[in-house]
Amino acid sequence: MAWSAASLTALVVCLAVVRNPLQITDSLVPILKVQDMSAWQVLMGKIDSGGFFRPLRFMQIKLLLDGSGGHYNLAYKLFHVLFIAALFFVFVRVARVRTKNDALAFTYALVVLTGMHTFLGMVWEEYAINHFIEIAVFSIAALLLCQSHGGVIADTAAAVLFVVATLTLDSGPLVWVVVVAARLVGLRGVSRRGVAVMTGLLAAYMFYRFGLFNIGAPDAGERATGFGFSRIEPADIQRRFVETGRLYYFHLYNVVSAFASIFLSEPTNGRWMLTERVVTGNIDPMVITSIVSALVGTGLLVLFAIHRRAAWAARQFDHADQLVIICVVVALANAAMCFSYVKDDIMSTAGVFYALAVFAATRDALTRWSQPSRPTAATAVLGLMLFAGGAAWTIRTIGLQYQMLRIGAADRYEWAHVDEWLAQQDQTPTTPQGKGLVQDLRAEAMRTRPLSLLFVPRWAVKWFITE
Repeated sequence: MAWSAASLTALVVCLAVVRNPLQITDSLVPILKVQDMSAWQVLMGKIDSGGFFRPLRFMQIKLLLDGSGGHYNLAYKLFHVLFIAALFFVFVRVARVRTKNDALAFTYALVVLTGMHTFLGMVWEEYAINHFIEIAVFSIAALLLCQSHGGVIADTAAAVLFVVATLTLDSGPLVWVVVVAARLVGLRGVSRRGVAVMTGLLAAYMFYRFGLFNIGAPDAGERATGFGFSRIEPADIQRRFVETGRLYYFHLYNVVSAFASIFLSEPTNGRWMLTERVVTGNIDPMVITSIVSALVGTGLLVLFAIHRRAAWAARQFDHADQLVIICVVVALANAAMCFSYVKDDIMSTAGVFYALAVFAATRDALTRWSQPSRPTAATAVLGLMLFAGGAAWTIRTIGLQYQMLRIGAADRYEWAHVDEWLAQQDQTPTTPQGKGLVQDLRAEAMRTRPLSLLFVPRWAVKWFITE
């Protein structure tokens, strides 16, 4: 049942991905920049770039471009689809579904996974490859290694995952966080020696990035971000926080907001939009489903923690305890990476672990509360909670499909005006190869057929649009 549900969900998500063209923003310019370089030149050219450390990401873009045989959209989409399939595959393996209650809880966890606002960022953008889903897959695969019987293969694979993740995206060190957290709660698949090797690799990464080449991290005020009920631009950040010496307050807000976004589904990209709508009385169905889903999902985690607090104090952790505790640790580490600006995409790895934690808490609730000794009233309350939460999360999952429709239509429209966009960005290609590549990509985008929003009823806006 678990494999069937995961396969069907993955298929639906992949279909939504492949029917949309590559987007221009964050995809076209990187493709153009690596076109006339070798893969080695791309890797070396990006290994000491300031602010961000993502050399392998650009190398992947180059390799897919050269290996596409002119079918660029197919190559990048296939790469994306493979990682979506890998995400659902490892999600099932880590959950360890064995019983009927496991299967029911897992089905609920699937709609939590795909209904999370962080999941959208892993499937709708390509960049031209989506590096956020790569980190999510690497991190959850590291947890799977920790659950294994261990050995040299597990230790080596964990180290390789860490190296690939850190070379792909700035949030790559989350792989190390997962392994260390798993070790602390009793998962011994990666040995002490393996953890020591990964810690040494982490130290080397930190020395290289922040010491030897002083690559650092993105500066505060480099990007716009949400703050309170509004979105503030870089100039406002400089004026309100940097020039006044209150930058620590801005960093703290970003970290707390990023952490809260996982467990409360709010804020979105740092902006407390749902709270604003409640305060102003602008409450539509989307606000209600978001609040109900977050309350039920996180409420189950709180009830689980209360029930297991004595076991945690005695350091007695079962499978469910491990998933919940690792989720909290990953969310904290992931949130710390948002100190400069808050973006839902960055928290996508924590969103995957949140769905696993909800699975564990739901399975525990079903097992305990369905016992004959439990009062009928308590069982009925749990049933109503799960029904309300399941309905709300399912609506949010359907909203993912609606968002993909909107994005596909918008991306295809942008390709019709790609020349104007490139001119505005001062990125118009000057070589015949560059111009030909743009024309080929545009032709591929025009041949795609995203479903029209005309087929979607107007009431859907109130149910699925968050901003």
